[in-house]
Amino acid sequence: AVVSTQSTGTEFISHLDWSTDGDHLLTNAGTNQTKVFCVSTGKEVANTEIQPASHTRVIDPTIQGIYPKFMKDVNDVNAIDVDLVSKLAVTGDDYGNVKVFQYPCTAPGSKAKRYIGHSAHVTNVRFNHSKKMVVSVGGADHAIFQWKVYQGMDPGKSHSHTVDSCDEDSDMSDAAELD
Repeated sequence: AVVSTQSTGTEFISHLDWSTDGDHLLTNAGTNQTKVFCVSTGKEVANTEIQPASHTRVIDPTIQGIYPKFMKDVNDVNAIDVDLVSKLAVTGDDYGNVKVFQYPCTAPGSKAKRYIGHSAHVTNVRFNHSKKMVVSVGGADHAIFQWKVYQGMDPGKSHSHTVDSCDEDSDMSDAAELD
């Protein structure tokens, strides 16, 4: 049975998350805004203090850093999943990249580890239930990749989750090393 309906007018809803109390939906609308709705009434609310139980919205003040400093089109990042316990965010973008950021990452152009493998855009990324793996889904390549999340390892190793390098880092870099 339908309890309520939420409407953003003429905008589409691209991403949504439940609040920790289950009383609200936090959404990304087609105008690149976050909107919050009360589940029981279907009405939009202005409360910005609502805590999400999950974080799959690509537009939010806590993850502004997933976008390069001068990026105009926020539609290049297709998916995000945040592990709220280990404070890691993983993204998938239009360029086939899977990136791992420290969370929150509020400064535009925040540093990240970049992993490549998909031949084109990454349509979705998710941590598994144990948060020890990330699954990414490719668009044009029709591939599903599993990535192991290494925690507590030496930050200098390329497979460490520690985000202390530039956003061009990758286990399999497509660029020659600089002298």
